[in-house]
Amino acid sequence: MENEDPWAWMQPYDVRRFGEVIMDPKEQERWCRAVLLGGLPFMWRKAEVARNLIYDRLELREGDKMLVIGECIDSCGFLDDMRKRIGPHGEIEIFDITDEARDNYMDKKPPGPGPIPATFQTAPSTAPPACRACNIPTTGARLARKCCES
Repeated sequence: MENEDPWAWMQPYDVRRFGEVIMDPKEQERWCRAVLLGGLPFMWRKAEVARNLIYDRLELREGDKMLVIGECIDSCGFLDDMRKRIGPHGEIEIFDITDEARDNYMDKKPPGPGPIPATFQTAPSTAPPACRACNIPTTGARLARKCCES
């Protein structure tokens, strides 16, 4: 492929269909962001194999207590999936960071320090309390791995 920009492949008949505005780089960026962010629940619901792999690695059991920090937890299907695995006696505490993460993305803020390139550091006032030794959140009894103090 000589041109890696997908917009360069836009055909004249599609430009006529969508209007000349579709060739404006600012509009292209806006629509790419809308599809990426707005499509997150659609993509995760289609990714059943990946979701099940995540749950298998968490080793969720009936009655577990969980702390979940993330985006679109309910709309992506994670909440229902986890509730089924931990049952009616399990507990889930959620810190949904959707608004903060999307604001950072839309404002093109650089990611904060962390193991995943797209992570952002949350303000201390919104972060859950964590173990001083291993920095694992102490709210919720069972996480992906156990805290060094448990």
